[in-house]
Amino acid sequence: MVLVLSCHPFVSKKAISPSSEPVECLISGNWILVFTVDHVTEIYRLVGEDCTLQTTIKNTGEVKQAIFCPHGKCLITVEKIWTDTGVHVYHSFSESETEAKPGQRSFTVSTDVTPTSIASCSLTGNLAIGGNETIQILRLVNERRPNGQSAISYEPFMNVHVSYLTTHLMDIHANFLAVSAEREAHILYIPSLVDCRQEGLPHQYGDAINSVLPPSILSEEMYYHRKNEIHQMLGPSCIAPRTAVLAQREDQSGSSSPERVLHLFYKLLTERQPDYHTVQLIPKYDPEGPSTDATITTVHCFVSSTKEGYLYQLYPTVQLHSQYHYTAPSPSVSIGDDFLFAATDQGLDTYSHRVNAAFISEMERTSGEKACPSPTHDICLVSMKPFYGLQCLDSSQNRVVMMSKVKGNDHRRLSDDAWSIYILEGATSADIFDDIIDFGLHSNQMNPELYLQGLIEGHLLLRSKVIQRAASEPEDQLLDCYKTSCKLLGEFYARDRSSDSQLALSYFQMAEVTLEEAWKLCYKEKQIPAGNTEDPIISKGLLCFFEAAVFSEKMCQNLSQECLSSVLDLLLQHDPALCSEVVLAPHLQDKIDMNQADEVLKELKKRLMHGQTYHWSTLDFIAVINIYLMKGEMEQALATFDLIYEDELVDLCSEREDLIILKDMEQFTNLGGMMCRFPSAIVSILINLTETGRIEYLDVCKIIKKNSGDWSDVIMLEYLESIVSRSTVGPCEPFHTDAMEKLIQLYIECLISEASTGGAKKKKSVPVTKHQKINSRHTWLNRLPPFEGTDVTTCQRISLPINVLPTNQDYGLRFKRDAASLHLRQAKMDAECHCLDCHLTLVKLQELLTGQRCNTVNAPWLLEQCRKVPEERGRFSLEVLCLCLTSRKEAFELVFSRDLALVIDFVQSMVPLDDQDTWRHIVSCINRKPETQGRQAKLYQDCLNDVLNYLLSRLCPDDFQVILSETELNSESVKTFSRRLQEERKLRHLKEDIMSSLAVLVKS
Repeated sequence: MVLVLSCHPFVSKKAISPSSEPVECLISGNWILVFTVDHVTEIYRLVGEDCTLQTTIKNTGEVKQAIFCPHGKCLITVEKIWTDTGVHVYHSFSESETEAKPGQRSFTVSTDVTPTSIASCSLTGNLAIGGNETIQILRLVNERRPNGQSAISYEPFMNVHVSYLTTHLMDIHANFLAVSAEREAHILYIPSLVDCRQEGLPHQYGDAINSVLPPSILSEEMYYHRKNEIHQMLGPSCIAPRTAVLAQREDQSGSSSPERVLHLFYKLLTERQPDYHTVQLIPKYDPEGPSTDATITTVHCFVSSTKEGYLYQLYPTVQLHSQYHYTAPSPSVSIGDDFLFAATDQGLDTYSHRVNAAFISEMERTSGEKACPSPTHDICLVSMKPFYGLQCLDSSQNRVVMMSKVKGNDHRRLSDDAWSIYILEGATSADIFDDIIDFGLHSNQMNPELYLQGLIEGHLLLRSKVIQRAASEPEDQLLDCYKTSCKLLGEFYARDRSSDSQLALSYFQMAEVTLEEAWKLCYKEKQIPAGNTEDPIISKGLLCFFEAAVFSEKMCQNLSQECLSSVLDLLLQHDPALCSEVVLAPHLQDKIDMNQADEVLKELKKRLMHGQTYHWSTLDFIAVINIYLMKGEMEQALATFDLIYEDELVDLCSEREDLIILKDMEQFTNLGGMMCRFPSAIVSILINLTETGRIEYLDVCKIIKKNSGDWSDVIMLEYLESIVSRSTVGPCEPFHTDAMEKLIQLYIECLISEASTGGAKKKKSVPVTKHQKINSRHTWLNRLPPFEGTDVTTCQRISLPINVLPTNQDYGLRFKRDAASLHLRQAKMDAECHCLDCHLTLVKLQELLTGQRCNTVNAPWLLEQCRKVPEERGRFSLEVLCLCLTSRKEAFELVFSRDLALVIDFVQSMVPLDDQDTWRHIVSCINRKPETQGRQAKLYQDCLNDVLNYLLSRLCPDDFQVILSETELNSESVKTFSRRLQEERKLRHLKEDIMSSLAVLVKS
């Protein structure tokens, strides 16, 4: 059954009277073309509200079919002169005002077939000419003449051979070709018609294109289809019912293999059904796609006879969407952007179609958002507008042109007032939507189905305009009406108790309806009065929306305590597991009534104690603790926390960390004090809250300072380390500098404490793992205490195997330990190890000091802290690194006085090359060596040579010359390195000459 909506999709009507009897009318954009019995084409143009006659064209013969090609801005006709039929092109239909007489220039297209039908692609301008068993496709060519004017022509591109078929109607768009004969209709997909990437096609298309079938199977299938008269087939398929299709391009005419053609649709009418009179392809494009390369989102095809029509989706899937049964025989049908128009004996019938619904569904499917009415949803008759004697019509965008002609009883010519051409201007989407809503509101109580149908039609109309960014309508008004349609649909489904009520959530979200608005609209006004013991009626859709909206900070804006209390009561009745989440939600803690929250949790406890099916969770414990802390009942909060297991809390923190934060920082600090026994849980919470900006680093410092004991150590070694030891400073930029300085100081204090008390002995409460950056440390640090030897990665505290010696005693086997081996093993375990793993805390300190994080820390304070570390645990290395932050000269002097072998490694890693003042100081210090002789003097000279060789290889010759001249080196060293400096300069000049010669050679 087709529902009828009484609305008015047109805003104005114009009428024009041709000079003679019209036989056909056509509209494209602002152009209206009327063809008369005198073989004259009258061309009208719409400018604003006026329709003026631009010019007339004298046709060479009787116009059998006419189409307009927007891409080539031309009119193409099939004209019959006696027994000859030809295709004529009338061009120069420009939108500019300077083109006074369009269509005056024309030419005839040479074809290989006798034309019976024509079609033009609006995307490429390709022209398809159908004949007997052959369809010739010609490519549009734009030429620029010497006088600066543009001209068009058509050149042969492809021939499509269709056996046993004489085309009567056609339409072509991109790779799609729709063909109809007397009783059958075919829709083909020709991949080579327009260049397209096969990987971008749907998998059904790709599988059919790549399939390989032997010719014998194809012949057998075609014979089977013709013999059994298959009435309908939906593809894609490489087999054509009742016919064989071969496509051959002109540039590949010598090739033996034809192009692969896919058959998307086939329909055969019965002998009693009238023939097809309309075949129309309707493409939709992605508005986000590039303007130079239109991306097809959906393609539909509409086929119709005088009694019924069918709308099929062809791309990306092939399926039937709608079937139309006209109120009376319809000689002419056309699909516009928003509606389907059918001319009948009674007037103009306007139907809805589902092209926009399929387009919206595909767009939302690819983006993974929102809900949309199904493209297979029932269509409706939108309006019936009476007109007398409608013969044909055509539509373009939101306009419809119709030809009305009174049929006489004889064959004499009609009088001038017996025909008219009507032009209907479509109303805006907002006006049509208001008209539909006004009609639906009066029928809501009597016929909810009709009301819902009107809402769906208005919503699809507005939503398609919003997605396609319709420039013809005001954007603000369009968006307001669109949100109104979403709100009305959400309200309808919220009150509906069927399975579709779940759609209320999606439509309310699209309408940006807040929780307060939806509660007042759908629940408060419909709630049962007080004193009635019945349960309040609430649909699943409304409850689903409440469950989602209560946790959305955006939807809870301006939320009243009354609304939140009502929603909490509803959740207690229908979904009690969400009550604790509502109590702990950060954006609701200022709005929730804690007394009511306490009563709700007590009710949950009663259900648990009475053996009901409620499962008490860790989140419920946290909610109870929250309420106790807000009331100041610390003992009850501690007692409740004792009931929580560590693994449950850790799992909760990893899943719902955003809920483990209380109303103010004092309560959160108290909760952190309870959680000190579960380090991994509190560390996970703090990391999450700081990275999402829910808590500042300074607040973390306060929490750490207030809580003492092992918890602070855990925070330092796990949480602070995760922030301080990052390779980049990006995540720390949003926070204040003094907060980061305090965090680094806290972290350093903790590491200093660990290193001072014994870094080799790891605490059981602090899980320490191997550091990730051990391999990136400077090698000279591994030669300072407490590290010894060349292999610092191997731990020497390896437990020796315990020798077990069997003895016979009382004919039984006994085991005893080897005492010597046992003492040796214990000595090994107690001995001090010199590997990196056993001094991991020192390694972390060294890496922190060599990085850039300590540049903002107070240098004297840092040096004072490092001197607290014992000498045997690495104090010297920490002092050197601290001095490098303030004075590299002092750091070098400390290393130089300690060990000469460390000098070259130290200067290479810690002194930048651009610090020439420090390098001059280093060279001077080594050159002023103490009075030494023999091997010791040679060591100093080797060290000096190593430093100078390093500088010579890294510095430019001029900078190295400055260092040589400003340091008091002996004559032999100056002579040696001056000679090497000259060689280095010659080598550099030679390299520059070679590179310049190569550049000249490449250019030539």
